[in-house]
Amino acid sequence: MTLKYIKNLLAATIIVAISSIHIQADATYPPKVKVIDAIAIVESDRNPYEIGDKNLINKAYGIYQIRKPVTNEYNAAHHTHYRPEDCLGNVELSKKICGWYDDHWVKYWQKHLKRQMTVSEKVRIWNGGPTGWKKKSTVQYAAKVYAARDILIEEKLRKERLERVRLEIAQQDAANNAPALTER
Repeated sequence: MTLKYIKNLLAATIIVAISSIHIQADATYPPKVKVIDAIAIVESDRNPYEIGDKNLINKAYGIYQIRKPVTNEYNAAHHTHYRPEDCLGNVELSKKICGWYDDHWVKYWQKHLKRQMTVSEKVRIWNGGPTGWKKKSTVQYAAKVYAARDILIEEKLRKERLERVRLEIAQQDAANNAPALTER
């Protein structure tokens, strides 16, 4: 091993240690993650080909586990003819339907309750249907989504730290490889 390699390795180790203890001032902490991405973890472990509720007549399909009542409502509102099976492997369609369904019912309840809904209530609507926000059976689901959100935050922090280390190493390499200025 060369001395330069050892210095770079030591510098990278120090940077990782420091960045894991202190978040740099320009970083957003915690980093923003989308709740819909956390829902995907809980529903299917991010598997767009997941088929759930296999014991039921109306199975759940895709990354957000979309079932027939949701596609029926979406179709009625958009004059489309999607089936839940269409969500299998189709992340874009699944995300569109999931996002619309939740937004639709959140807007409905906010208008009727005359208040904003919490993130937890919004998540519980996805799990328990239009009145899911007030069902006790959806509380645990919301907790799982929050835990999944924490996993996404940790993943994002890890990626940001790694990127900072790579940048530092590249800067050090550039500095070490820069031609030395000679006196004339």
